Amino acid sequence: MPVITITDHLGNSTEAEAPAGAPLSRAVYTSGAVPAPPLCSGIGRCGLCRMRISPAPVPHADDLAFFSPARLQQGWRLGCRHSVSDGLRITLPHIPPVQSATRPAKTTGQLGLAVDLGTTSLHWAAVDTAADTLSIVAQGQETNPQMGAGSEVMSRLAAAADPAVRGRLAALVKSRLAALTDFLHRETGQPVTSLCVAGNAAMTYILLDLPVEGLSRAPYRLDYRGDETVRLCGTAHNTDTPLPPVYIPPVPAPFVGADISAGMATLLCDESAPPPYPFVLADLGTNGEFVLALSPAHSIVTSVAMGPALEGIGMTHGSMACPGAATAFSATPLGLVPAVLDAQGIPVVSPPASLRPADIKAGAMAAAQSIRSISGTGYLSLITVLLQTGVITPDGQFNTQPSSVAGRRLARAVVHDSPQAPTQGACLRLNASVTLSARDIEEILKVKAAFSLAFERLLCEASLSPADVRRVFLAGALGQHVSPADLETLGFLPRGLAQCTTAAGNTALRGAMHMLTRHHCRTRAAQWSAGAIVADLTSDPAFTTNFMRHMRFS
Repeated sequence: MPVITITDHLGNSTEAEAPAGAPLSRAVYTSGAVPAPPLCSGIGRCGLCRMRISPAPVPHADDLAFFSPARLQQGWRLGCRHSVSDGLRITLPHIPPVQSATRPAKTTGQLGLAVDLGTTSLHWAAVDTAADTLSIVAQGQETNPQMGAGSEVMSRLAAAADPAVRGRLAALVKSRLAALTDFLHRETGQPVTSLCVAGNAAMTYILLDLPVEGLSRAPYRLDYRGDETVRLCGTAHNTDTPLPPVYIPPVPAPFVGADISAGMATLLCDESAPPPYPFVLADLGTNGEFVLALSPAHSIVTSVAMGPALEGIGMTHGSMACPGAATAFSATPLGLVPAVLDAQGIPVVSPPASLRPADIKAGAMAAAQSIRSISGTGYLSLITVLLQTGVITPDGQFNTQPSSVAGRRLARAVVHDSPQAPTQGACLRLNASVTLSARDIEEILKVKAAFSLAFERLLCEASLSPADVRRVFLAGALGQHVSPADLETLGFLPRGLAQCTTAAGNTALRGAMHMLTRHHCRTRAAQWSAGAIVADLTSDPAFTTNFMRHMRFS
């Protein structure tokens, strides 16, 4: 098997074996030599897999959009656009990891580690399993270490179809879990004695190194249903370390996974505020998972591929939430004003309204210049503003002659074939380096179509109207920050439902914590899973027609 040499930005070199012809980005970022950044599934959009290759291959067309002639001459290329061959030497630039964590406190309690294993992100929380109430010792989030194999479910499954690659992907997560348990033991003085890992079906299968054929092609089938405690072996500090017992929540359907079971456990086990029926739980991830709960024992579930756009991945200037990312926008007489995350991850809106007009104008310009990227909620907010002002039409096209005064002012920033995005066509220039492209709008529109189609199908299956739904819970990291009003304006939610929509946050992680500390939550989740009825969207002969019907912001 070919061997490549990987050198990180600090000069540390590692040799790794990889199949000939495999994408270099996958080979590098599944080798375990370096952490994977939030890549875009090898479609040449994010530019995060840039690397210096020696000997340098002939540039791909996508390389030309990211590198100057001088950099191309030096051997800089996009790793996703070139293949493995024996003897290649790869040099990587420094890409700061998307990672945050609170510092653990010393404790005398018994530690459990709850994990929400998402396709793109890994969220974790250490809890005292012996405490009478939920006691969080530390928590954090980071990029899923499998990102080198693709940022959405189907590309990950395609990679995992090869048993050798699947084993490597499983090892990446198990090694990370082992490192976390080791870190928590070292910082708190107490060993981690139990884990609960809640992920979608694909992430669960890959973690357990199970064949993924049933999830990879239609007709989809479920060969593993969870609701059991397993033993896994992780690797930390170059030693084989058996992980503590790992509880896997129930997996109710091929693409409705243990993360949704954990999320439902969060809602069903909340005696202080039981959810009103019927309600919808929607997890906004790369794989959209939906539950229409008609009663504690009767639910209809479905799922639809949404891609990583809502996490900012694969967009022209998208990113996960990080300093410099714009998370929201508002239209003012002076133009767009963004909310930009500061170094502490707090959104800052500039300028304050109390300043003089000249100061406000200067502050608005400074705020625009501070944008380095746009998060998923930022894209939704920006497109909402542009739709409301007429700069974007309901079918997702730029309109350079909107009827409103505010719209005409914003439309001045629409350019064609911007130097910052030479292959994107029309785009809205936010500052000298960040744009919103027509392709970005199309990606969000696809996500909107998938979401609203799934919502419509659930209501149809139950013969309900939107007015019958008493509550909508938005789960996932995005669900914690997105504006329900934006979702209604864009057409994700039926008209009138924003007022009864609740940002539920990371229900999967919270459910995993409850499953470590309140074992009756496992029973409730198992009972719910057994009674869930699956509505299969993709088997519907009219799926494509219906999807295209939803390809409008409305």
